[in-house]
Amino acid sequence: MQEACAYAIRMLLENEIDKFPVDLRSIKQYGNHRIIYLTYDQAENIIASNGLKILTETNDALTIYEDNIYCVIYNNKIDYALEQKNIAHELGHIACRHKIKDNIVGKNSNTGLQETEADICAFELLAPTIILQQMGILSTDKIQATTGVSRESAEKILANVMQRDALKNPFLSDEERKLWENFKKNTYDSVVKQPRITFKNIFPILMSTITLCVLLLVILDCNENFILKGGYTAPQNQQHASPLTPDNYEDDDFFEPKTTQNNITPTKNNINDNYTVFVTASGKKYHKATCHYLTDSQKAIKLYDAISEGYEPCAICKP
Repeated sequence: MQEACAYAIRMLLENEIDKFPVDLRSIKQYGNHRIIYLTYDQAENIIASNGLKILTETNDALTIYEDNIYCVIYNNKIDYALEQKNIAHELGHIACRHKIKDNIVGKNSNTGLQETEADICAFELLAPTIILQQMGILSTDKIQATTGVSRESAEKILANVMQRDALKNPFLSDEERKLWENFKKNTYDSVVKQPRITFKNIFPILMSTITLCVLLLVILDCNENFILKGGYTAPQNQQHASPLTPDNYEDDDFFEPKTTQNNITPTKNNINDNYTVFVTASGKKYHKATCHYLTDSQKAIKLYDAISEGYEPCAICKP
């Protein structure tokens, strides 16, 4: 049966077939023999002179051989896909060099075997297995769309393609390789078979994607921490109910309480710190002479006396 496929490929190469769908009528020679095609209507005289009327009523195609010429006659009043299959079947007989009896190709005592070989060859002519496998056409629908065969034929062809594709590195004969090179010239890049997608192929891509995502998350997290934890705070607009005075300015958050060098508020025990301060008539704070909160109405008093009388230092004047 492999020989039948090889014969078909040889016929395609000899007639320079290099694209789908295969134009069977462009196959015009094989070896030293010419091949011509006639419909039943066109071959009416040939059918009558050779007594083929009964055969044409029970068969949709047949091949006559005479004077080194193969004449394929066929019924063109049927479904086109079936018509093509019938013509391919007759070409299969020619490619396999089946015996001739009464000028009819493939008519002998071993008709069953020859019919099987012709069918195998026909499928290979319409849809070369190695070409479909190399193009990655691995479904019935795609085979139909690419080759124009019937659904039934596409299912049989698919079985052959899948069997060939199951081989990790299918061996190509010299003729298969040459045929593929011819077809590849007319094959769009979008339909040329792509490498098999396996875990081994996608693992590096998957790991790269995960690594990129992790890096992106780290960068985003660092940026978020810089804003939320880096000490940056948007300015707050603050409005006071009334202007600051020597007695209420301490309510402003800008001013923070200050302490002495010993981190304590002055007391009478700190004799060296008993210097002159100033108080106002209405205030409860005492101020140094340089304090800008002093008003014109002021009274000088010793620091410890001011403390004894209940005065407290303002935030600016705390020692």
